[in-house]
Amino acid sequence: MCSGKREVIHEVATIFNQETNDGKDMSKYSMHLETAISNIYGKEVDKGISSLFTKGDSLSSNPDSYL
Repeated sequence: MCSGKREVIHEVATIFNQETNDGKDMSKYSMHLETAISNIYGKEVDKGISSLFTKGDSLSSNPDSYL
C-alpha cells in the first residue's frame, strides 16, 4: 500500500519484494528510514533552538510541542 492509496500497486510490490528478498532483507530501506528520521529530528531541534530567540512561545514553554 502507498500513502493515500487504497489498493496495492502490484508493480511496486514486485520490485520491493525483489529488492528485499520478500521483505527478509530490509537493509536498503532501513538506511533510508534512518536518514529520514535523522533529518526530521534535526529540523525539530533547529525549530526548538530558533524558538528560543523568537518573541512569544518557545518550545520550552509549550510542552505539547515536544516530539
